[in-house]
Amino acid sequence: SQTLSTTGLSAALAAILTRNMGRPQIQSLFAPQGLEGFLTAAGLTDEAKRLNANRLPSNQLTGDLVKSAIQFGALGNEKALLEGVALQGGVLKPWLRQILRLLPQQSELTSRISGLVTELESLQIEALPQSHVRESGLAALLLLRDQPPVELLFERKNVTERDKINRLWILNLHTSLDSLGEVWMKSAFSGKDVELTFWAKEEQTAALAKKSRMDLEEALMEHDLHVKSMQIFASPRPGFEKVSSEGMPHLDAKA
Repeated sequence: SQTLSTTGLSAALAAILTRNMGRPQIQSLFAPQGLEGFLTAAGLTDEAKRLNANRLPSNQLTGDLVKSAIQFGALGNEKALLEGVALQGGVLKPWLRQILRLLPQQSELTSRISGLVTELESLQIEALPQSHVRESGLAALLLLRDQPPVELLFERKNVTERDKINRLWILNLHTSLDSLGEVWMKSAFSGKDVELTFWAKEEQTAALAKKSRMDLEEALMEHDLHVKSMQIFASPRPGFEKVSSEGMPHLDAKA
Protein backbone atom coordinates (compact mmCIF):
# COMPACT_ATOMS: atom_id res chain seq x y z
CA SER A 1 0.00 0.00 0.00
CA GLN A 2 2.96 2.32 0.65
CA THR A 3 4.20 1.73 -2.89
CA LEU A 4 0.71 2.26 -4.28
CA SER A 5 0.30 5.62 -2.52
CA THR A 6 3.63 6.99 -3.78
CA THR A 7 3.88 5.57 -7.31
CA GLY A 8 0.37 4.44 -8.27
CA LEU A 9 1.67 0.87 -8.54
CA SER A 10 1.12 -2.13 -6.32
CA ALA A 11 4.28 -3.48 -4.68
CA ALA A 12 4.08 -6.63 -6.81
CA LEU A 13 3.79 -4.70 -10.08
CA ALA A 14 6.51 -2.25 -9.01
CA ALA A 15 8.82 -5.19 -8.32
CA ILE A 16 8.17 -6.57 -11.81
CA LEU A 17 8.75 -3.23 -13.55
CA THR A 18 11.96 -2.40 -11.68
CA ARG A 19 13.66 -5.78 -11.93
CA ASN A 20 16.64 -6.18 -14.27
CA MET A 21 16.21 -7.49 -17.80
CA GLY A 22 17.65 -10.93 -17.13
CA ARG A 23 15.35 -13.82 -16.31
CA PRO A 24 17.67 -16.12 -14.36
CA GLN A 25 14.96 -18.35 -12.90
CA ILE A 26 13.37 -18.97 -16.29
CA GLN A 27 16.75 -19.90 -17.73
CA SER A 28 17.77 -22.15 -14.82
CA LEU A 29 14.54 -23.73 -13.55
CA PHE A 30 13.18 -24.32 -17.05
CA ALA A 31 16.46 -25.67 -18.41
CA PRO A 32 16.18 -29.36 -19.37
CA GLN A 33 15.40 -31.36 -16.21
CA GLY A 34 15.96 -28.22 -14.10
CA LEU A 35 12.76 -27.83 -12.08
CA GLU A 36 11.95 -31.54 -12.35
CA GLY A 37 14.98 -32.39 -10.22
CA PHE A 38 13.99 -29.94 -7.48
CA LEU A 39 10.38 -31.18 -7.47
CA THR A 40 11.48 -34.79 -7.22
CA ALA A 41 13.81 -33.95 -4.32
CA ALA A 42 10.88 -32.22 -2.60
CA GLY A 43 8.74 -35.36 -2.95
CA LEU A 44 6.56 -33.96 -5.77
CA THR A 45 7.33 -36.68 -8.30
CA ASP A 46 3.93 -36.50 -10.00
CA GLU A 47 4.36 -32.78 -10.62
CA ALA A 48 7.87 -33.39 -11.99
CA LYS A 49 6.44 -35.94 -14.45
CA ARG A 50 3.68 -33.53 -15.41
CA LEU A 51 6.16 -30.78 -16.27
CA ASN A 52 8.33 -33.17 -18.27
CA ALA A 53 5.27 -34.34 -20.22
CA ASN A 54 4.67 -30.74 -21.35
CA ARG A 55 8.18 -30.36 -22.77
CA LEU A 56 8.95 -30.68 -26.48
CA PRO A 57 11.74 -32.70 -28.11
CA SER A 58 13.45 -30.14 -30.35
CA ASN A 59 14.28 -32.72 -33.04
CA GLN A 60 10.69 -33.99 -33.43
CA LEU A 61 8.58 -30.85 -33.66
CA THR A 62 5.15 -30.87 -35.30
CA GLY A 63 2.49 -28.19 -35.53
CA ASP A 64 0.19 -30.04 -33.12
CA LEU A 65 2.96 -30.53 -30.54
CA VAL A 66 3.93 -26.85 -30.68
CA LYS A 67 0.26 -25.83 -30.38
CA SER A 68 -0.15 -28.00 -27.28
CA ALA A 69 3.05 -26.63 -25.72
CA ILE A 70 1.96 -23.04 -26.36
CA GLN A 71 -1.43 -23.73 -24.76
CA PHE A 72 0.37 -24.99 -21.65
CA GLY A 73 2.91 -22.16 -21.58
CA ALA A 74 0.56 -19.29 -22.51
CA LEU A 75 0.61 -16.26 -20.20
CA GLY A 76 -2.73 -14.49 -20.31
CA ASN A 77 -4.91 -15.97 -17.59
CA GLU A 78 -5.88 -12.63 -16.05
CA LYS A 79 -7.27 -11.36 -19.37
CA ALA A 80 -9.33 -14.54 -19.73
CA LEU A 81 -10.75 -14.16 -16.23
CA LEU A 82 -11.59 -10.52 -16.92
CA GLU A 83 -13.53 -11.60 -20.01
CA GLY A 84 -15.47 -14.18 -17.99
CA VAL A 85 -13.65 -17.26 -19.25
CA ALA A 86 -13.35 -19.96 -16.60
CA LEU A 87 -9.75 -20.67 -15.62
CA GLN A 88 -8.68 -24.09 -16.82
CA GLY A 89 -6.16 -26.28 -15.08
CA GLY A 90 -2.93 -27.41 -16.69
CA VAL A 91 -1.65 -23.94 -17.53
CA LEU A 92 1.88 -22.96 -16.59
CA LYS A 93 1.50 -20.03 -14.20
CA PRO A 94 -1.54 -21.31 -12.24
CA TRP A 95 0.26 -24.67 -12.01
CA LEU A 96 3.33 -22.97 -10.51
CA ARG A 97 1.14 -21.16 -7.96
CA GLN A 98 -0.33 -24.55 -7.01
CA ILE A 99 3.22 -25.85 -6.49
CA LEU A 100 3.89 -22.93 -4.15
CA ARG A 101 0.91 -23.99 -2.01
CA LEU A 102 2.39 -27.49 -1.73
CA LEU A 103 5.83 -26.31 -0.61
CA PRO A 104 6.96 -24.99 2.80
CA GLN A 105 6.70 -21.19 2.92
CA GLN A 106 10.27 -20.77 4.07
CA SER A 107 12.39 -22.74 1.62
CA GLU A 108 14.88 -21.98 -1.13
CA LEU A 109 12.72 -23.69 -3.74
CA THR A 110 9.67 -21.63 -2.72
CA SER A 111 11.72 -18.45 -3.11
CA ARG A 112 13.04 -19.50 -6.51
CA ILE A 113 9.61 -20.48 -7.86
CA SER A 114 8.17 -17.19 -6.58
CA GLY A 115 10.91 -15.42 -8.54
CA LEU A 116 10.04 -17.56 -11.54
CA VAL A 117 6.39 -16.44 -11.39
CA THR A 118 7.56 -12.81 -11.22
CA GLU A 119 9.70 -13.32 -14.33
CA LEU A 120 6.75 -14.84 -16.18
CA GLU A 121 4.61 -11.85 -15.24
CA SER A 122 7.37 -9.57 -16.53
CA LEU A 123 7.12 -11.39 -19.86
CA GLN A 124 3.33 -10.94 -19.76
CA ILE A 125 3.66 -7.18 -19.31
CA GLU A 126 5.88 -6.97 -22.40
CA ALA A 127 2.98 -8.44 -24.40
CA LEU A 128 0.43 -5.85 -23.30
CA PRO A 129 -1.40 -4.07 -26.13
CA GLN A 130 0.22 -0.72 -26.90
CA SER A 131 -1.67 2.22 -28.34
CA HIS A 132 -0.49 3.05 -31.89
CA VAL A 133 1.94 0.10 -31.75
CA ARG A 134 -0.08 -3.10 -31.59
CA GLU A 135 -3.69 -4.05 -31.18
CA SER A 136 -3.21 -7.12 -29.02
CA GLY A 137 -0.51 -9.38 -27.70
CA LEU A 138 -0.01 -12.77 -26.10
CA ALA A 139 3.10 -14.11 -24.39
CA ALA A 140 4.00 -17.77 -24.06
CA LEU A 141 6.95 -19.84 -22.92
CA LEU A 142 7.92 -22.87 -24.97
CA LEU A 143 9.58 -25.59 -22.85
CA LEU A 144 11.86 -28.16 -24.48
CA ARG A 145 13.40 -31.38 -23.18
CA ASP A 146 16.85 -30.80 -24.64
CA GLN A 147 17.16 -27.03 -25.10
CA PRO A 148 16.70 -23.86 -23.01
CA PRO A 149 13.18 -22.32 -22.97
CA VAL A 150 11.97 -20.12 -25.82
CA GLU A 151 10.11 -16.87 -25.14
CA LEU A 152 7.31 -16.14 -27.61
CA LEU A 153 5.38 -12.91 -28.04
CA PHE A 154 2.47 -12.81 -30.52
CA GLU A 155 1.18 -9.50 -31.87
CA ARG A 156 -1.64 -8.43 -34.18
CA LYS A 157 -1.33 -5.12 -36.02
CA ASN A 158 -3.37 -3.27 -38.62
CA VAL A 159 -1.25 -1.54 -41.27
CA THR A 160 -2.66 0.86 -43.87
CA GLU A 161 -1.20 0.62 -47.37
CA ARG A 162 -2.71 2.62 -50.26
CA ASP A 163 -6.05 3.07 -48.49
CA LYS A 164 -6.16 -0.63 -47.75
CA ILE A 165 -5.93 -2.02 -44.23
CA ASN A 166 -3.81 -5.16 -43.94
CA ARG A 167 -3.83 -7.28 -40.80
CA LEU A 168 -0.40 -8.46 -39.74
CA TRP A 169 0.34 -11.31 -37.38
CA ILE A 170 3.77 -11.01 -35.80
CA LEU A 171 5.70 -13.65 -33.88
CA ASN A 172 8.67 -12.53 -31.78
CA LEU A 173 11.04 -15.24 -30.56
CA HIS A 174 13.91 -15.05 -28.08
CA THR A 175 16.16 -17.75 -26.69
CA SER A 176 19.77 -18.45 -25.75
CA LEU A 177 21.53 -21.63 -26.88
CA ASP A 178 24.94 -23.00 -25.91
CA SER A 179 25.83 -23.58 -29.56
CA LEU A 180 24.47 -20.31 -31.01
CA GLY A 181 24.37 -17.80 -28.17
CA GLU A 182 21.47 -15.38 -27.70
CA VAL A 183 19.15 -15.01 -30.69
CA TRP A 184 15.97 -13.12 -31.58
CA MET A 185 13.61 -13.47 -34.55
CA LYS A 186 10.66 -11.38 -35.70
CA SER A 187 8.32 -12.95 -38.28
CA ALA A 188 5.57 -10.75 -39.74
CA PHE A 189 2.81 -12.58 -41.64
CA SER A 190 0.35 -10.93 -44.06
CA GLY A 191 -1.67 -13.58 -45.80
CA LYS A 192 0.93 -15.87 -47.37
CA ASP A 193 3.70 -13.26 -47.32
CA VAL A 194 6.25 -13.26 -44.51
CA GLU A 195 8.98 -10.77 -43.58
CA LEU A 196 11.77 -12.10 -41.35
CA THR A 197 14.27 -10.26 -39.17
CA PHE A 198 16.95 -12.16 -37.25
CA TRP A 199 19.40 -10.87 -34.65
CA ALA A 200 22.30 -12.85 -33.18
CA LYS A 201 24.61 -11.74 -30.41
CA GLU A 202 27.43 -13.87 -31.87
CA GLU A 203 28.83 -12.93 -35.30
CA GLN A 204 29.37 -16.56 -36.30
CA THR A 205 25.68 -17.28 -35.63
CA ALA A 206 24.63 -14.43 -37.92
CA ALA A 207 27.04 -15.73 -40.56
CA LEU A 208 25.51 -19.22 -40.26
CA ALA A 209 22.03 -17.73 -40.66
CA LYS A 210 23.07 -15.88 -43.83
CA LYS A 211 24.55 -19.08 -45.21
CA SER A 212 21.30 -20.97 -44.52
CA ARG A 213 18.78 -18.35 -45.65
CA MET A 214 18.02 -20.08 -48.96
CA ASP A 215 17.23 -23.32 -47.14
CA LEU A 216 14.76 -21.48 -44.91
CA GLU A 217 13.08 -19.77 -47.87
CA GLU A 218 12.65 -23.13 -49.59
CA ALA A 219 11.25 -24.72 -46.42
CA LEU A 220 8.68 -21.93 -46.10
CA MET A 221 7.75 -22.24 -49.77
CA GLU A 222 6.85 -25.88 -49.10
CA HIS A 223 4.18 -24.49 -46.74
CA ASP A 224 2.99 -22.03 -49.42
CA LEU A 225 4.63 -19.04 -47.71
CA HIS A 226 6.52 -16.41 -49.71
CA VAL A 227 9.46 -14.59 -48.08
CA LYS A 228 9.16 -10.91 -49.03
CA SER A 229 12.28 -9.92 -47.12
CA MET A 230 14.85 -11.36 -44.74
CA GLN A 231 17.26 -9.25 -42.70
CA ILE A 232 20.02 -10.73 -40.55
CA PHE A 233 21.99 -8.69 -38.00
CA ALA A 234 25.07 -9.62 -35.97
CA SER A 235 23.93 -7.70 -32.90
CA PRO A 236 21.37 -7.92 -30.07
CA ARG A 237 17.85 -6.89 -30.95
CA PRO A 238 17.41 -3.11 -30.45
CA GLY A 239 15.03 -2.13 -27.67
CA PHE A 240 15.55 -5.41 -25.83
CA GLU A 241 15.81 -3.73 -22.47
CA LYS A 242 14.14 -3.61 -19.07
CA VAL A 243 10.46 -2.70 -19.16
CA SER A 244 9.62 0.38 -17.10
CA SER A 245 6.38 2.17 -16.32
CA GLU A 246 7.77 5.34 -17.95
CA GLY A 247 8.29 3.45 -21.21
CA MET A 248 4.83 1.96 -21.17
CA PRO A 249 2.28 4.72 -21.85
CA HIS A 250 -0.37 2.05 -22.49
CA LEU A 251 -0.15 0.78 -18.90
CA ASP A 252 -2.93 2.03 -16.62
CA ALA A 253 -1.00 1.90 -13.34
CA LYS A 254 -4.05 2.54 -11.18
CA ALA A 255 -5.85 -0.40 -12.77
